[in-house]
Amino acid sequence: MLLVSHDRNFLDNLVTSVLALEGDGRVQDYVGAYTDWLRQRTVPTPQEKKNGASPGRSAVQEAPKPRKLTFKEQREQELLTAELAALPEQIATLEKEQQALEARLAEPDFFTRNPEAFHAAAERITAIENDQMALLHRWEQVEERLEELGDVAG
Repeated sequence: MLLVSHDRNFLDNLVTSVLALEGDGRVQDYVGAYTDWLRQRTVPTPQEKKNGASPGRSAVQEAPKPRKLTFKEQREQELLTAELAALPEQIATLEKEQQALEARLAEPDFFTRNPEAFHAAAERITAIENDQMALLHRWEQVEERLEELGDVAG
């Protein structure tokens, strides 16, 4: 018997299989009631809906081939890789300088001996902290761009 209804509870209590019209002239038979069909069905992705493809066909279609990097992108990738390799050493250099300045500032009589040098050292520490933050931010940017370039290359 073929039964058509909009009452989902009625269908869940009565039917033992669902014939679903899935587009492109395809009819799929699902075992169980309406809620079972909801769990079993394959929902087309937005790309499949846009292309008019059915979910079953997406497995047959080949994935698009990743494009190769252009010469400019390859060069950018090389430069970014070199920059990324140099960043830890730059940060370590700043940290060493910061530690040395902090040690000088910690000397008990440094301010009384040379107040100008004390202020200059304190300002340099602030500049070093800003430089460190800029380097860490740049590190993050470089990694993101390298990831983008890696995705393009496949």
